[in-house]
Amino acid sequence: MDSRQPPHVGLLFEVTSSYTRGLIRGVSRYAQTHGPWKLHLLEFLRPSDIRRSLDEWHCDGIIARIKSPAIATILSRQPVPIINVSGLSTLADWPWFGTDEPAACRLAVDHLLDRGYGCVAFCGMPRYEWSPRVERLFAAEAARRGVACRRIDIPSLGMETTPSHKDRQMLARWVAELPKPVGIMACCDYCGRYVLEACDAAQVAVPDEAGVIGIDNNEEFCGLCFPPMSSIEPNAVLTGHLAAAALASLLAGADPPPRTTFVVPTGVVARRSTDAQSALEPVVAEALRFIRGYASGRLEVPDIARHVKVSRRHLEQLFRKTLGRSILTEIHRVRLETAQRLLGETDWKLERVAARAGFTHASSMSAMFQARLGMRPGEYRRRIQGSHPHN
Repeated sequence: MDSRQPPHVGLLFEVTSSYTRGLIRGVSRYAQTHGPWKLHLLEFLRPSDIRRSLDEWHCDGIIARIKSPAIATILSRQPVPIINVSGLSTLADWPWFGTDEPAACRLAVDHLLDRGYGCVAFCGMPRYEWSPRVERLFAAEAARRGVACRRIDIPSLGMETTPSHKDRQMLARWVAELPKPVGIMACCDYCGRYVLEACDAAQVAVPDEAGVIGIDNNEEFCGLCFPPMSSIEPNAVLTGHLAAAALASLLAGADPPPRTTFVVPTGVVARRSTDAQSALEPVVAEALRFIRGYASGRLEVPDIARHVKVSRRHLEQLFRKTLGRSILTEIHRVRLETAQRLLGETDWKLERVAARAGFTHASSMSAMFQARLGMRPGEYRRRIQGSHPHN
């Protein structure tokens, strides 16, 4: 490649999901900062369209979400570096960048159990390689927390197909028979939509009897669900940025990056589908609302007891019985969750993050990060934000 000319980089993505739009933002941010690059975007169409476009572009490198063997075959004939972004990881030996699935499952289990769901379940789409893998990870994380996981697959459901009438009936029966209240993780937002429809068909109240959470946080799609669906927010922008950096390194003649790179999700975007407070003991539900509203201030346990008009001892007993944890543990959990969000979304100094999240000092926040997450806040920020410029 002529180093005096900007490289031509092909991007093979569908742009119908917020995740892939995030990937594109990450790549474009890298190109704007480290380029110039000439970027060519092709949405996945027919293999013949992809083959023709690649012949016309004369790309120096390609970043693609490789989702089928047919696409992999076409790309394998291209004599240029290729980066696979959240596609099928088993298709070829290209560097692969995707979501840290164990971390996503930990977030989902924590979210569902923290909302008071006593048991959990998983709904998958077995035609995709990642669905059984995420199912196993979710079940393992639930088991680590001492909770059994019920499971079901929808064989007829795909990203471009709706479930058959038989599978819809099967899913509704499964939802009806689950112990309640139950927190259900769907393998993706698209699958979660049909879990919510099954709850409605089975007359299972969401979020009181069942909570539903998906993955990818396609905001438009989640907002159209009834009720709006909670979802894991993957760090798509960082994934795209890291993939672009890896391609740039290959174009410069450097050694290939690691075979796989896992990017930690940003967190859970909570919506009505898992807002189970109304299903809890009323005093505990009101206490949780108060904690989530005021944990970032100088909130103490007696303040909460006064707000809900019961004794501190009685409130502690209700928390232990209903949620299996103490009031102070809940305050710490909300503060940690707030600090994680601020570290991912801002470039504030640690002292400001700690103060806004309700910690007395940055050192106390750091100690909690170390105890709960096994890393300090600065390391957590680097993992979440990576090296891409913050906007």
